[in-house]
Amino acid sequence: MKPLLPTTLARKTICTGLALAASLSLTHCGPAKGAIDATNAMPDKIDATNAQVTESNGKIDQTNGKMDVMVTQVKETNAQMKTMVDQVKASNDGITKTNAAVHNQTLAVALQSMMSPQNSKYLNPAPMAMLPPGQVFANEATSDEIVSLVFTLIQGIQDALPVTDPAAQASFNQDKNVDFNVAKVVVGLMSQAKVDEMVHNQIDLGGRYQDTAYKILALRYNFISSLNLSGDLMPGDDGSGLTNVGLITEAAKDVAAMTMIAKLPYPEKIAYKLTGFYPSATGDDNNPQFDLSSDLNHVNLLWKKLRTAINKLNLSGLDSGSPQIAEVTALKAQINEQIASPVKLPAPPPAAPDAPADPSPGAPVPPVATN
Repeated sequence: MKPLLPTTLARKTICTGLALAASLSLTHCGPAKGAIDATNAMPDKIDATNAQVTESNGKIDQTNGKMDVMVTQVKETNAQMKTMVDQVKASNDGITKTNAAVHNQTLAVALQSMMSPQNSKYLNPAPMAMLPPGQVFANEATSDEIVSLVFTLIQGIQDALPVTDPAAQASFNQDKNVDFNVAKVVVGLMSQAKVDEMVHNQIDLGGRYQDTAYKILALRYNFISSLNLSGDLMPGDDGSGLTNVGLITEAAKDVAAMTMIAKLPYPEKIAYKLTGFYPSATGDDNNPQFDLSSDLNHVNLLWKKLRTAINKLNLSGLDSGSPQIAEVTALKAQINEQIASPVKLPAPPPAAPDAPADPSPGAPVPPVATN
């Protein structure tokens, strides 16, 4: 619909006139006057509101500016943190390399010390000079490193060279004997936790060095038995060398380590029979060998020796609540438990049937029955 009045100057004039007339006619009407005053005040209120909005916008712009600064600062901080993380990682990598170098150097020095002429000159009855560096190596090396070392040593021992000169053969035997004793010392001094780890990784899981692990168990058993529990410590059947609680405690630890090996379900595999040694001048075989299955009862006898020794201790001067009494009580319980559940010995092989007696000379041979 078209507007009643065109938008012309005349229209504007008419409208303005009407508005003036209306405002003059309503000047003295109360409510209408208030409405007109409110209407007239609207532009000022709008201006004030606009001023407030402008002021708010300015504050928002200031806040946004501050936020931009904060975001920039956060980005800079993050960049610095990333730099610090990279530096820490580089430092950790350096520490790891340093630790690895120290670890390898410790092993190399300990191994070299065990094999040195002054520490390997006297190997019988026991390689005593090898024990201090051997303990360092056993403590520092991982279970896998010990297994790898023993594998390498045994392989070297069994590589025989075609030497015929007796003096050269004796020299080769001495070198091989050094390697053999290094292997025994290291596995004999390694911790029980490392032994358990080796058994799990190499035997239970069928690892690469399973056969070497069997030999290590035999070497460890033989080392503990021949070095730690022989001589004056447990002479005869009474263990009379065990004269105090400390000696019995250490002996019980050694016998427990042997028992752990003896109670494994494959004693017939825990053995070694090395080759590569030249025979002695008298023709004796110098190749070391050991078979656990023929020595199982030795562990049972050792526990009985410990029981005899601990029952002989004179504890009359100790208070019933003393730590020594408690230690002795715990040791007796351990010893009695082991005696009550001894290492099972293999069943003896069945006896061969008796052969028929030969007929006396000149006696007639009975005829053989035929179908």
